[in-house]
Amino acid sequence: MRRITAEDLWTLAQTMWGEARGEGPDGLGAVALVIRNRSQDRRWSRFSIAGVCRQPWQFSVWNMGDPNRAKLLALSVDDAIFCACLRMALDVLTGVQADYTHGATHYYAEHLAPPYWAQGQALSAHIGQHLFFAGIV
Repeated sequence: MRRITAEDLWTLAQTMWGEARGEGPDGLGAVALVIRNRSQDRRWSRFSIAGVCRQPWQFSVWNMGDPNRAKLLALSVDDAIFCACLRMALDVLTGVQADYTHGATHYYAEHLAPPYWAQGQALSAHIGQHLFFAGIV
């Protein structure tokens, strides 16, 4: 198991909040599981958890033009959903939380047109308003 830093925990919780704060606990946890799954994939393993989250064009909330980015950067423990994200992030990073995404490394919101990488791929989970996929290369 890789060493968990405060930056990894905070950045993972920020990403969860930014990507799925309206989804409830299952949706928030699913985002964290995707990030953990990526960090364990050999193609992503050179990055820390924070590095996986902040890779360009991977999680929209980190994109420079995203309207949620400023909100994400201003988060504090005064936000109840963010506090829940911190707790869930710790459970995911320590392996306490089982992977109910079935190994997903990618997802997208079901109201969007499918991205190119989802074409012809099998769904691994449908959680809230997001569709999850494993085995994306």
